Amino acid sequence: MPTAVILNQGSSQWVCQTPSGSVYSLLIDDEWSEIQIRNSTGKQVGEFEFKSLDPDYKLMRMYCNDAKSGGIGRAVLQFFKATTGADIYASPPDGQVRHDQSHLTEDAPGFVAKMIAEGLIKGYC
Repeated sequence: MPTAVILNQGSSQWVCQTPSGSVYSLLIDDEWSEIQIRNSTGKQVGEFEFKSLDPDYKLMRMYCNDAKSGGIGRAVLQFFKATTGADIYASPPDGQVRHDQSHLTEDAPGFVAKMIAEGLIKGYC
């Protein structure tokens, strides 16, 4: 799986470069509930949404559009964990929409399974 290179680490923004040379900014909001992915022109091309489980967090939804397959999703999870110090969980990959509206669609189940194997996501809840 490709890995993005972290070019700059700030408290609310990381800048990453994919193996293909594309540069993306990752911006976390003040509530630690969302990380936006923006391309080099500033256009939002993705987003990861999190919900507090106090003290952990649940990945509620995510999309990356143009930023897929370059290690940006992994960088988002690394940024979130570095910022919050919390473990991340996700809904099981069974296609069911949970009471909290979280569910995994499209290629998210495979991504989450890889991130669990790498230890960036703790498991399912």
